[in-house]
Amino acid sequence: MKIKFTVILILFLNGCISSVFISSISNQTIEKNSPIYISKFDGISMEEIIFREKLTTALKRKGYYTINNFQKSEYYLITFFNNRLQNNLDQKKNVDIFSMELLLMESKHITNSSNLQFDKDDALWVCNIKLNWLEFLNYQDNIVATIAENFCNSYYGRRILF
Repeated sequence: MKIKFTVILILFLNGCISSVFISSISNQTIEKNSPIYISKFDGISMEEIIFREKLTTALKRKGYYTINNFQKSEYYLITFFNNRLQNNLDQKKNVDIFSMELLLMESKHITNSSNLQFDKDDALWVCNIKLNWLEFLNYQDNIVATIAENFCNSYYGRRILF
């Protein structure tokens, strides 16, 4: 009886508690004082601007050095919202699933900040995030803190957002 109750409780909590699925793979660690540029694309949405600023602040709190000049950066953190890598940018957002991908590259592998030409295999850290769009908006601070906590570390699983 206790096992049945425990299984039901776990399934109930898993479905009712807001959580984010994070999959990150790190190939190498970086020094915390190395200059990192966080991507800023043309046509960036207000949500992306806010997320970028929050991520910058969270990484600075963790001891990483972020700058706003691509030419002076050692590392380039590329953020793709809702599969921006796909050619069809006119796709309507699927409100049920929100996906984000973060790639940390050495700046020398990127020709310039506006025309991204790179090989994903050169990424030092890759992080994929999947959650509901409304949860992203409601728990953005917690998501940013979770990303900063797992920055340049490997992690696979679901994290509870409170």
